[in-house]
Amino acid sequence: MSVRFVPAIVKEELTTRHTPLPDEELHHYEGSGVGSAGGDEERRVLLCWHRDQASEEAVSYYMKNISRKGDHVFILTVLPASVHASAWGEGVHPPAEERDALRMIRQDALAQLRGLAERVSKGVPGVSVSVHAVHGDAKLAILKIAEVHEADLIILGRRKLGHWQRLCEVGNVSSAVYAHASVPVLVVKWFRE
Repeated sequence: MSVRFVPAIVKEELTTRHTPLPDEELHHYEGSGVGSAGGDEERRVLLCWHRDQASEEAVSYYMKNISRKGDHVFILTVLPASVHASAWGEGVHPPAEERDALRMIRQDALAQLRGLAERVSKGVPGVSVSVHAVHGDAKLAILKIAEVHEADLIILGRRKLGHWQRLCEVGNVSSAVYAHASVPVLVVKWFRE
């Protein structure tokens, strides 16, 4: 897999929050062809991954049920643009410390994405894989990356939320992507046992 830093698509299109990261670090891409699948692949699939069981179900569903020889799979994870009041940390951090924390988060995510890319490419013969790590708003980033790569299909996992979680959750990602995407969206539900 070739590695390159891609200039941020447009900072305002990826994040609605202030971030201490420079623009060139908002978007990390490893793989073939920015802007296209990089070849004669039949289908471009954007597979969204978020280090949770719902994402694992989406990956498994793709591999077992709908993968095709010749697919190019773009595996995308969206990371926080700031560690202020996020699941990754809270409080006010000096900009240098926050940049370092975000870089560590990205490096950890990239290591996991590389392993996932290897699993998909070995598990599905004839499939090529690229990975993205983007800092920003998940809804905006998924839609923008799908547009940039002219994705034919977006796949993402969705957790089964309880009644109170549904009431409290403001704008869940899968619903927003489904509502605004210009291509088919497959939402793979994960049910807790």
